[in-house]
Amino acid sequence: MSDSFFDSKYNVDPTVQSLPSSVTFFPDMKEFEGPNSDDQIDTDSQMPTDWELKKIGAFQSRIESIQRNMESVYSKNRNPSLSKISAHQVFGLANEIFGFNGWSSQVSEFRIVDENFQYDNEEGEEYTASGAFSAKFCATVRITLKDGYWNEQDGIGESHGLPSKYLCYSKCKKEAVTDGMKKALIGFRLTLLDYERIKKEQQ
Repeated sequence: MSDSFFDSKYNVDPTVQSLPSSVTFFPDMKEFEGPNSDDQIDTDSQMPTDWELKKIGAFQSRIESIQRNMESVYSKNRNPSLSKISAHQVFGLANEIFGFNGWSSQVSEFRIVDENFQYDNEEGEEYTASGAFSAKFCATVRITLKDGYWNEQDGIGESHGLPSKYLCYSKCKKEAVTDGMKKALIGFRLTLLDYERIKKEQQ
């Protein structure tokens, strides 16, 4: 997956690319197109293949290994939150275990959760009392493995005190997509739990 935004449909300029962020990896937004309604998959009917179960198991094992290594750093918390694992680590593991062509991403929706600027009815322009813009976005992101099994999660992105609405929204969207991708990949661990539950019910 590319980390370049120069070809993105949002036309993100160098100023946005240089903005500080709490994440270390930004995906190429041109790769994300929401699925058509005719292509929707029934999540209740999808079952992982043997390849997917094997790869998801290996992925989960590596995530748990990272958590154990983090215990020495966060010694007061014997079960460090998955949120402390960086997106860069998660994407690297996905490429290593599933393969660079073994998984793909889609963004189906962006939603504004919060914003602090208002519209000036007289001028028709946005403004804030401080002359800066802050907002929070939510992105619904789907990760699909090469055999068709997928997981979908919501990611959150925030920006504070930026000089324009464009910069504010661009940073929010990038962070929300990155967060959603990370959560969707880590969320595949639930596949193993569901699979074991179904096997027990069928016995």
